[in-house]
Amino acid sequence: MEGALPTEIEHRTLETLGTRNFDGQIDGPVTAHPKFDAATGEMVFFGYQATGPGSKTLRYNVADKNGKLLRNEFFDAPFAAMVHDFFVTDTHAIFPIFPLTTDIGRVMSGGPMMAWEPDKGSHFGVIPRNGTAQDVKWFSMEPRFMFHMMNAWSDGTRLHADVTASNATQFAPKLDGRMADAADGIAPTFRRWTLDLADNTGTIKETLFDDWACEFPRTDDRVGTKPYRHGYAVGSDGGEFVNFSHLLHYDTQQGNARRAWTPGKHYMLGEAVFAPRVGGTQEGDGYLIVLGFNQDSGKSELFILDAADIEAGPVAKALLPLRIPAGFHGSWVAGG
Repeated sequence: MEGALPTEIEHRTLETLGTRNFDGQIDGPVTAHPKFDAATGEMVFFGYQATGPGSKTLRYNVADKNGKLLRNEFFDAPFAAMVHDFFVTDTHAIFPIFPLTTDIGRVMSGGPMMAWEPDKGSHFGVIPRNGTAQDVKWFSMEPRFMFHMMNAWSDGTRLHADVTASNATQFAPKLDGRMADAADGIAPTFRRWTLDLADNTGTIKETLFDDWACEFPRTDDRVGTKPYRHGYAVGSDGGEFVNFSHLLHYDTQQGNARRAWTPGKHYMLGEAVFAPRVGGTQEGDGYLIVLGFNQDSGKSELFILDAADIEAGPVAKALLPLRIPAGFHGSWVAGG
């Protein structure tokens, strides 16, 4: 569970400065995926099970560019669930509640802490960026699961979220103890969810873009919360999602055409981090930095690719003398 306050790190020395509670205004959990609005400098973040383990309460927060807390709103989801990531546009924040449930009573009776309960469906709570708990509006769709989102943006009354998501998950068993399998749709794929605030039916439209299994979606961070063109992920061409050996580039203005590069199927690639080219201002003008594990040599390699032409392969590569343990995420911070 993601039950801790955020940890502050000095970005030049990487020294740990300690936890950050925003002058004592936050004393509950904060998740690992805050969103940053490059236009305003605001950080939008949240915590789930915000009033204690097993609670269905979410906490919505906004801090300004100077770190001052602007929003601290609490509201209840339909049920207690794991909510690892969320969506933020320039106008709204969207909280996806998938049927990966948490139940303390279930644990006390000998059951699992978390369980996959697809009959509960998926629900999305939408709040204006400057709104309060009373402004939350709920939408629903079929059972889905998502760890990570690519990007989200507003288009009039419509809100779009591009994600790597699946129809089921093996993160926890079903109530009967069985695990979901390939037939349930456990492989995450690139897709879009659209919510229309003017639609009183509260439904969500889903558009599938690709059948390759993929995860760890990223963009050029400068376009977060805004319409974008270039998305990146790691994936597999065989529908499997255990060994992501391919780096993927999706062009959302060219029918989400997929481009791919792989150093070989014996590699396992980590999340690609975008680094802007020095002096570059256009979206996607920069490099992708990817750590790969060579399962034949037992050592890791660092690849740097031109983000505009990943099919050309790396423009630079560093051979490391050891294996870097697999991780999840990374960030690019410019020097100086």
